[in-house]
Amino acid sequence: MKKIFLLLGLTIGSFLTQAQYWQLPNISIGQNPGGLNTDIEEPIGGVTGWTSIQATSATPVWSATQTLPFPFQFNGAAVTQYKVSTSGVLTFDVTTGLAAPSVTNAALPNAAIPDKSICAWGVTCTGANDNIATKTFGTAPNRQLWIQFSSASYPTNANIFTYWAFVLDETTNKIHIVDQRTAASSGATVLSITAGIQITASSAISVAGSPALASTTTATAGDDTYIDNTYYTFTPGTQPAFDMSVTGITNQQFVPAGNNSITGTIRNYGTTTITSFALNYKIDAGSTVTSTISSVNIPTGSSYTFTHPTQWNATIGTHTVDVWATNLNGSNVDTDPSNDHKIKSISVLSENVQRIPLFEVFTSSTCPPCNPGNTNYHSIVDTKPAGDFVTIKYQQDFPGTGDPYCTSRGRKQKKYTLCNQLNPSYGN
Repeated sequence: MKKIFLLLGLTIGSFLTQAQYWQLPNISIGQNPGGLNTDIEEPIGGVTGWTSIQATSATPVWSATQTLPFPFQFNGAAVTQYKVSTSGVLTFDVTTGLAAPSVTNAALPNAAIPDKSICAWGVTCTGANDNIATKTFGTAPNRQLWIQFSSASYPTNANIFTYWAFVLDETTNKIHIVDQRTAASSGATVLSITAGIQITASSAISVAGSPALASTTTATAGDDTYIDNTYYTFTPGTQPAFDMSVTGITNQQFVPAGNNSITGTIRNYGTTTITSFALNYKIDAGSTVTSTISSVNIPTGSSYTFTHPTQWNATIGTHTVDVWATNLNGSNVDTDPSNDHKIKSISVLSENVQRIPLFEVFTSSTCPPCNPGNTNYHSIVDTKPAGDFVTIKYQQDFPGTGDPYCTSRGRKQKKYTLCNQLNPSYGN
């Protein structure tokens, strides 16, 4: 009988160990997790497909309970519903008796946070544009649910707006906390966030730097794309010894016919330093082209920039390029196949034509900083031949009315471009 209880205890202990998470930061990685979400980061209504589940609130509140769009497990147990606080906390414990946490964040674990929660604790949704919004990306069985704090505010600085998101992966049950965009209309852009997951009141996994985690996007705050994003990934189970992922294919979208090198980046997510691997690529449904990459040193969490030794003899048309790694450190198998491949569509052109840059500038005579901005712009472009570029300026009716050259066409272009500030230049 003692042996039976001992075996049962070991089995339960093993299950609990497997249900824990390991964490890896992806700092300024230049993409969103999985590459599925390529939407710009603007207030709700500016991008299609997002649904608000909670609007602005003067005090912290929970959203209405939401239903997950696909099966998902948190810490090894199935969950089907969630709700989100305007202070930056998502919980799967929808029956919790705890009030929505205050906007004053602290270290995890914390008694103010329900069990089974994900945190970007420290934001607030008190501004007119502030929303908690959701959108599902991808197709089964590899969908993602995004829960975004859209244009959220910061409790101690009303000039700050910030975008953070929680991402749930179908099938893998991974959780990502995404630092998308943080900026200030004036003054310093400093915020302190508690990022992590709380399993119980006594068990949590926090991102390093919490509860004073800063956004990594403040230097590029005007960029509303994913190109400057950081995300923190929580993966169920134990970190594997061997796990590599091709995180990017850096070939241009349009290339000439003939020999082209396949280039990109690959990252080591395993605990073992990688010294060699087989680099593979396949064009469309063709044969796999393999070459061994040796004499490298890629520690855990580090990336390697590669050029495949065998060039692709590209033919005219649109092709799918698939790149992945095998035979890690000789003959070791990558134990997490879910993140191995990176696929990119590349068009091979019959001829190339030099494009002429088009610059669209949004400005106004009622905007004091626009004058020196325009002066700086012209100090650059006026030194170039007139035939080398095209400039279109759209005068606007803010921050004050009265610009005599503001037209309805210019205002429509601002809305179409999702421009939310003056004196930016959009190049194409």
